[in-house]
Amino acid sequence: MTGTITAGVLRIYVLGNVNIIPGNEYDIRAIDGNPNLPTSAAGMPTTITAELAKITLNNVVASSGVVSGTTENNGQVRISVDGVNKTVFTATSTGSYTGNISGMVAGSVVKAEAKVGSIFPSYVEKVAT
Repeated sequence: MTGTITAGVLRIYVLGNVNIIPGNEYDIRAIDGNPNLPTSAAGMPTTITAELAKITLNNVVASSGVVSGTTENNGQVRISVDGVNKTVFTATSTGSYTGNISGMVAGSVVKAEAKVGSIFPSYVEKVAT
């Protein structure tokens, strides 16, 4: 699990936990400090809604090599083609990303993964035409 606080908004990301279902609500309590030490302080409980990191991928035309879509504002997107990592794009302040990838052919599987903290919890794939 990883999390971020940006402009007072707390986001917690859980990767690989089948018990956390997007759209469901969960009660959480943040811990200030190491939870294994008696000096840590538990925060007030709050209810959150589980969300997947936002990621879209527009149709990909292999001959143009352009890969584009949307993600979180200023977020990072890792692009891979046929299972090989190619690059990481940084989105604009409105969440748009775009760039060129060389070496694609029609039928290549292009994968875009949203980066959150140090993990890539959400992805989409398209087959290049």
